[in-house]
Amino acid sequence: MYRFAKAIHAHLSFGRESRAPDNHVPDEVYEQTRKQFNQQELADLTLAGVAINGWNRIVISFRQEPRTYQPASRR
Repeated sequence: MYRFAKAIHAHLSFGRESRAPDNHVPDEVYEQTRKQFNQQELADLTLAGVAINGWNRIVISFRQEPRTYQPASRR
């Protein structure tokens, strides 16, 4: 498996486990992810996931339909 594929797999596993109802990401998943990303990269990826999930919650809460947003015209 290529390093790029390993990194994507590690990131997806970490993201999935970080949303699990348990209190932490399993040690095995964390260790595999740390082999692919340094501490700063892992923090950046985690915060990107937080931002995406936050925006998804806002869109769902306000019942925004996909692809229907139209920005106001500039004056």
